[in-house]
Amino acid sequence: MPARLCQAVSTAIPCRGAGRSTRTEGNGSSTAQVRLEAVVPEDVSDRILDYLRSDIAPTHHITVCKETVEVLRQASFLCRVESQQRNE
Repeated sequence: MPARLCQAVSTAIPCRGAGRSTRTEGNGSSTAQVRLEAVVPEDVSDRILDYLRSDIAPTHHITVCKETVEVLRQASFLCRVESQQRNE
């Protein structure tokens, strides 16, 4: 998993759903799922997506969505090293 998450905001939300494979198999019933959300810098999100593609997707049914968000307090999402470099 990518190491540089800094002060990322992340949330795990229990939910129920039926993905494409469930519908294709004809079962159609929903199952317990977990929705994971993280607010991270774009370079970190790209590494997370690469990790999901290479290590998780080949053996698990997943759906991934990447969105661009704007945060009010951008400094809260910078690593300490980056914050120190900006202050110099």
